[in-house]
Amino acid sequence: MNEPKFLFDFLDKCDEIDSVRVCKQKIIDYLGIKEGDCVLDVGCGIGQEVQRIKQIVGNNGLVVGVDKSELMIGEAKKRAEQLNLSIKYYVADAQSLNMNDNSFDACRAERVLLFLENPKNAVWEMIRVLRPGGKLAIFDFYLDGTFVNSAFPALTRKIVGFISDSFPNGLIGCKLPEIFEDLGLSNITFVPHTNLAPYDFFVRVCYGILEQALHQKVISESDLNQWVNQLNKLQEEGRFLAGFPGFIVTGQKK
Repeated sequence: MNEPKFLFDFLDKCDEIDSVRVCKQKIIDYLGIKEGDCVLDVGCGIGQEVQRIKQIVGNNGLVVGVDKSELMIGEAKKRAEQLNLSIKYYVADAQSLNMNDNSFDACRAERVLLFLENPKNAVWEMIRVLRPGGKLAIFDFYLDGTFVNSAFPALTRKIVGFISDSFPNGLIGCKLPEIFEDLGLSNITFVPHTNLAPYDFFVRVCYGILEQALHQKVISESDLNQWVNQLNKLQEEGRFLAGFPGFIVTGQKK
């Protein structure tokens, strides 16, 4: 958070990954967003997807992006102004949206709930602000399934476990159908989707987490160096492969 340029660049690089774009398009397709709709994006970040949705709903539609980070919302507003897009952005906690009931035709959230202590509260808030018949689509990870092509499978499993446990809810993806059902949504669908991670992006994602693992003595410095060096070699040989699996879960408010 102290290096905004690094953070914004990281999010832009993530947005350029083909599998991430495919995930975003699947969400739009399910929601059936059309001209004139009112759409809410929870955890909008710097607003890339909000901008795309605005192009669909047009001048008669409304798109609202919310994020807990003032830094993110500030950048999102700046980008919307540069593109002359009329978009509403607010700083808000996903677990306590300051919005009226029954306000939106569709709501989306992507890679948000794994960061929350009480993700069910956030889902309830999204449902609350949907109109009857409105649709909700959420993508989130099942980080225990993170895969990395590695010559050291035991060490890789240890690192993957640490990555998953580094988030408050790293396994939330597979819990979402249950949460949707508990909260009364209908027409629930559950589709697996994996975001592949190019080498440079994977290194950015894991760098800080691996430093924590080293500091907490989960792995040794020699093990970490060995693991990283063989990933570098795989990248040089064009054989690097890694990805973060999750689920796109959808439902409709009764």
